[in-house]
Amino acid sequence: MILQGWNSDMAVRWQSSIDGDKGTKGSHMCAVVDLANSGVDGVLWGERYIEFDHGQELWCADSESYSGHSDIVQPILDWDTNRWYIHTCRESGEAPRIVCFDHQGQRLWGDLEEGHIDTGWAAHLGEAGEPIVLGVRIAQKQRSSAGERRTGIEEFTYRPFTGERIDLGFSVYTTIPVDLNGDGSHELVKGYFEGDGTVLDRSGRVLGNIGGLSALASKFIDHPGEQILSYANDGTVRIWVDRNAHDTAAAQRRYEHPFYRINQRLTACGYNLFNLGGI
Repeated sequence: MILQGWNSDMAVRWQSSIDGDKGTKGSHMCAVVDLANSGVDGVLWGERYIEFDHGQELWCADSESYSGHSDIVQPILDWDTNRWYIHTCRESGEAPRIVCFDHQGQRLWGDLEEGHIDTGWAAHLGEAGEPIVLGVRIAQKQRSSAGERRTGIEEFTYRPFTGERIDLGFSVYTTIPVDLNGDGSHELVKGYFEGDGTVLDRSGRVLGNIGGLSALASKFIDHPGEQILSYANDGTVRIWVDRNAHDTAAAQRRYEHPFYRINQRLTACGYNLFNLGGI
């Protein structure tokens, strides 16, 4: 693979070549993040971190032990320490299949020895608003003119900073994190490639239904809380809000963080639909 960085005058600033024989082979997410809090952003291209100033690859996580393809590679900010962590779900290659790295690409923990981890996210679902991470293992994926169908679905949820596996008590498959009421924690809306559009609170209680699939879940209009953009089979496009939402200080700091503002522009591309859940 070859990546290029361009200046504002469209002149090539740098070019970086990636040897496909060693290390991770890309992912379905490409979050932009300043992992070192240095003022220079970089991109997570799979489990590789490439800074944007000179195009230098600063690290490739598990480069000596892993050469597969990853699905989710999502940054998570620990607000208490201002340190970044990387939640990873792997489709193929060597074990482990669900992994967490620190901001320098060092593995902190891993789980599951085999399987195709097809999707996942990070969301602030803990009792005090702390993050929880998800990985979904599937047995098979079939594609046809009617869409995609997955079988043998298993859900795995963890506390990202310790690797403790937890049980949320309800299914979060095909959900997207969204803070509808602006309290700094997430609700979940079911349905992006499949699902019925059900909106759940963090205990799994049904709050309502958006009547279609979700295309966007973030703060994209001037209304408290985050919003959902949905589309239905009859062609109707809707924006959903919580009329009673109020933005707390915790919610405001999310919206104002550079990571949120930059990555909101990427949410229509690939699995970047989820990438705001880790902040």
